[in-house]
Amino acid sequence: TLGTPKFDKNTVAWIIERSSRFVLFTKIPSLKYTVDAFKTSLNKFPSAKKSITLDNWAENSRFKELKLATYFCHPYSSWEKWAIEHAFKRLRRFIPKKHKLSLYSFNDIKHFEHIMNHTPRKCLQWKTPFEVFNQSLTK
Repeated sequence: TLGTPKFDKNTVAWIIERSSRFVLFTKIPSLKYTVDAFKTSLNKFPSAKKSITLDNWAENSRFKELKLATYFCHPYSSWEKWAIEHAFKRLRRFIPKKHKLSLYSFNDIKHFEHIMNHTPRKCLQWKTPFEVFNQSLTK
């Protein structure tokens, strides 16, 4: 989830598919809805679900509801979740640190998701995450 100022409970729950860098964002009113957002996002692509890696934070305590093989990062080990950390940096281009997420609509968040999924990436041989993800679904 995206860190926000303490006075703003809104946050963004998101999932990243590691090999394609495809991201799914969901704006949620507070961290207690994180697992619900994950379930909604994952249900969009049932054939793509295999496992999930989560942080060891309280918002992920309902992880069993996801009905997936679940792995957890070690505390304070950001290198174990490099894909999401890099995606955080990319999203910060649109939502700078300490900006209120309540100022951004659901459509704004989906627009940022669209841009990130449709921008060619060098690590993907200049394909977009969307193209690589769709190719993996058809295999």
